Amino acid sequence: MGWIITACILLFFVLLFSLSIAADVRYDGDFSLDVGILGWRYPVWPQKEKKAPAQKAASGTPSRKKRKKAPPPPEKKPEEGDLKGTVGTVLDLFKALFPPLGKLLKKIRMTRLEAYILVGGEDAAQIATDYGKICAVFYSSYAALQNLMKIKARRVDISCDFLLPKTREDISFTLKLRLGSILWAALCMGGRFLVYTIRRGREELPSAEIKNPPEATPSGIRK
Repeated sequence: MGWIITACILLFFVLLFSLSIAADVRYDGDFSLDVGILGWRYPVWPQKEKKAPAQKAASGTPSRKKRKKAPPPPEKKPEEGDLKGTVGTVLDLFKALFPPLGKLLKKIRMTRLEAYILVGGEDAAQIATDYGKICAVFYSSYAALQNLMKIKARRVDISCDFLLPKTREDISFTLKLRLGSILWAALCMGGRFLVYTIRRGREELPSAEIKNPPEATPSGIRK
């Protein structure tokens, strides 16, 4: 019975970490971003406008005397030791973040890519020039992204319309990243940060002992 419960728990975590967080991105003149999981999406941008709460009527007559605000406490200047420790912590954090973060970015998948760009304008020569620039930028960026992540494109259509007064674009795609990859990257970052912090503490310990040597008694015996 116990192994069945253990197997069910393991299966649950395997299924959980195999799920992907998805971000739906679209640009059709306005930028929109929705983030969610398993078909559920939450609009991140543009955010829904919240209704302002109704202001309550002030009860009673306001007092004429205004309370004097207490002067703010003087700012304490950071000591040299604290500043050095803060800088060391920040450096350790950057060292811990970069390698796992780079591996995590390579595991992002781009799916359902649709790009519909119709180049227009008032001058035919300018339309042709803009068309060449847009094609160069789009396809070079597409090739560079293919070296970083997996991309599945549905439709890519870039064309010209000499009767269109201005360029129209409609670009949409979905970015996906598994929960297991995020958890593993977080564990790697935390482990590396802990190792760097312990190593820096060991390196600073001898220097602290030299700055603060043990006091000696009049008889020559150290305390």
